[in-house]
Formats: sequence, C-alpha cells, structure tokens
Amino acid sequence: PGYGDPLPSVSPPAPLAGRQVTTTAFDHPTLVTFFFTSCLDVCPALVANLRAVQVDAAENGYGDQVTFLPITFDPERDTESTLRAYAERMNVNLTTGNWHFLRPLSAERTRKVVTDTFGITYQRTESTHSAYEFVHSMVILLTNAEGYVERVYRGPNPQAARIQADLRTLRRRDSS
Repeated sequence: PGYGDPLPSVSPPAPLAGRQVTTTAFDHPTLVTFFFTSCLDVCPALVANLRAVQVDAAENGYGDQVTFLPITFDPERDTESTLRAYAERMNVNLTTGNWHFLRPLSAERTRKVVTDTFGITYQRTESTHSAYEFVHSMVILLTNAEGYVERVYRGPNPQAARIQADLRTLRRRDSS
C-alpha cells in the first residue's frame, strides 16, 4: 500500500497477547513494519525506531493512542518465546498493550500476508552464521485513525524523529 491506500486487513496471531490481532482494528494511528528476529542488519534499526516512537508517544501523553504492529516473515524461528526475548532485548514495553508482534502461522501464510497482501518482498537465502537469512524490503507504514496510509518510510533507517514529527502532525490534523 502507498499514500492514501487503506491498510490491508489481516488477522495474524499475536502470540505475546495470546490472540489474533487485526491490522485495521484500531481507531488511532498505527505503525506497521516487517522484520525477523535473527536479522543482524536493518531489522533492529526498524524496531528501534518504532520503540523510540513508542517512548516519545508515552512521554507526550498519547502512548495509548498509537499501535505498533511489526510482522515477522520468519514464523519458523520467531516463536512466542523468541519474540518475547527479542522484545526484551530491544527494550520494547509490552505492558502498554499497544505493541503486538504479529506472526503468521506458516511460511505459506506469511507469504500471503507479507507479499501478496502488503506487497513487501523478501527472499530466504542461505547464510553461514544462522543457517538462513532473508533479503527483504525495508518499510514502515504509518496509518491515520481511519486506517489509510499517511506515510511510507523506506530504507534501512528511517529516523525516529521524522516518524515522531509526522505522527504529531497527523494527530493534530485528526483532532481538528
């Protein structure tokens, strides 16, 4: 999806919450990205930027008015316990209830959600240090309260400050 498109509606499991979470179930801004926990390159930067936005939102009194939906494309390794350990390692505050690691149940379902539905490309490749890796698109989507994409951040390190500023602008516009 691009600017002005509706965020696709999918309901993958959110294993840390013990339920399925629908991407379009929120009536406030949502940030969606795609990652895998054993990534040593760009995924930690993507998740760290979302974490910085989470901290900023909480410090500015609207932490419960933004939702974070990182979707893994490695359901084989990204189990509930792996996602919990990753959240801890990345200092993600899971107690707020606004952060949901989403995990489609199989490689086939993941391909349908990530590539067929969201248009995010990724390819599994063999690697020497962890058996396999993924080459993937680096994207964060910011949606408005109505579920339409407002911003698409591409590249390995979208700056958290830019996302925070865009989120504040979006919140001001939506409250007018």
